[in-house]
Amino acid sequence: MKVALHLLHTPFVLSGRATVAISVVVFFLTISLFAGDREDVTVKTSSLSNKIVLVNAEVNGKHVQLECFLSVAHCTIPKEGEYSLVRLPAGKGAYMDCPNVHLYKKSVPQSQGARIGEYCLLGE
Repeated sequence: MKVALHLLHTPFVLSGRATVAISVVVFFLTISLFAGDREDVTVKTSSLSNKIVLVNAEVNGKHVQLECFLSVAHCTIPKEGEYSLVRLPAGKGAYMDCPNVHLYKKSVPQSQGARIGEYCLLGE
């Protein structure tokens, strides 16, 4: 019994290599979660009406519309061009009645780039 109690009071210490290895694994798992959800999107037009940003875009040849409210953080009016779209998990994000997505500037391949904003995805 004394041995078991002694083990409970002994702090668990990882070596420097083990800590680095665990950090690397966590990093790559995080990257892989988002890399699979990234899609190319082409913003065709953007407009502002009554403090609502409407974005007409194309994802995999299909027309979609993104919407955000200027009163919500991370709502911006993107310029026409190529971006990356990342779908957030269900129930995550600012908008409760639709799928939430983040729009990123498209940069070098395999890189996510700077986030432009968070939007409600319509048209799917």
